[in-house]
Amino acid sequence: LYLEAARNPTLREVARQCGWTERAALSAVAIGHEPSTRDNDVPCMALGLSRAALEASAALRDAKRSLDWWISDMNAEDRRVHEFQLAWPRVAAGLMAPTAALDFLPIHFGELGAATMPTALAVAVEGMRRGSPVARTCLITGSDDDGARGVVLLESA
Repeated sequence: LYLEAARNPTLREVARQCGWTERAALSAVAIGHEPSTRDNDVPCMALGLSRAALEASAALRDAKRSLDWWISDMNAEDRRVHEFQLAWPRVAAGLMAPTAALDFLPIHFGELGAATMPTALAVAVEGMRRGSPVARTCLITGSDDDGARGVVLLESA
């Protein structure tokens, strides 16, 4: 048993051995698909983003806890703005206080592609650690041109 544990340590054990402190935990992950893409004529109803974000934040809603921060990969493309404008009130209503933070990954980061979600996670962990913004929970949303939508709920340790 000891040898097996030595060969397959958990992430927490590795972090403890390295002297790292736990800063945040992934509480929920959800995916969705938006039928509307720039390559078809289907009207955007923000179904993929809305459903994934509602699913990822359901535990907060059930526990009557607030969502303190939302980081999105929305950029200036009209269709992406429209989708976010449809999804945000569906998810945020009753969950985000008027003082909650809403941020978008800066345009000067460039086209992050597959690095979007990890970049947002790093921003969220450091932001929560530094208290800027003051947040214990953060919803991170990402999308691609083919309709895939991903959502992660991060909670500070």
